[in-house]
Amino acid sequence: MAGPAAAATPAAQIGGQFLLSLLSDIVANNFSKPFSQASAPSQYDVAESAVSKPYFQGAAPELAYSQYYANEAFRRNLLNTFGFDIPRLDTPEEFMGGVEQRLERQAQSLNERQMKMEQLKREYEYLNELARGRASIEKQEVQSLGDIQRERVGSSYDYAQNVLDSAIKNILVQDRLDSSNVLQSIAGAT
Repeated sequence: MAGPAAAATPAAQIGGQFLLSLLSDIVANNFSKPFSQASAPSQYDVAESAVSKPYFQGAAPELAYSQYYANEAFRRNLLNTFGFDIPRLDTPEEFMGGVEQRLERQAQSLNERQMKMEQLKREYEYLNELARGRASIEKQEVQSLGDIQRERVGSSYDYAQNVLDSAIKNILVQDRLDSSNVLQSIAGAT
């Protein structure tokens, strides 16, 4: 009796494998075909709008994930009924919620960077204006010092000119007095 039971076991295994293969082909052809057709491009596809970049999410990613979810969820449920332990997928709502949160964080980060950039620009402009103001003040100070120096040199030159003119006049006056006939006659009579 052990002989026929042992011979039946390989035959049962082959038959079981055949039935399992047949069952998976039937399931794949009859059940997954409509779902795979649903995921194929159709007249209802949503084109991505030009506005969807980078932080506005159009309908295309949600539609694509919904189609993927429909196919993959069916496959996972089917395998789970045969005893496989396959984790469930995020629903399209959960998936889109995650996408929205990520995009919101990115937009917020971009906004913070832009605000920081604007603040740095304002600081740069302020420092630039401050430096220009200081340079203008220093230029005026240098110009004032130059004017003062010119005035000093000019007044020194004027003083020297006046002293020289006065000395020349004194010499000329003395020469005139020495050669004056009136003065010589007064000087000679005494």
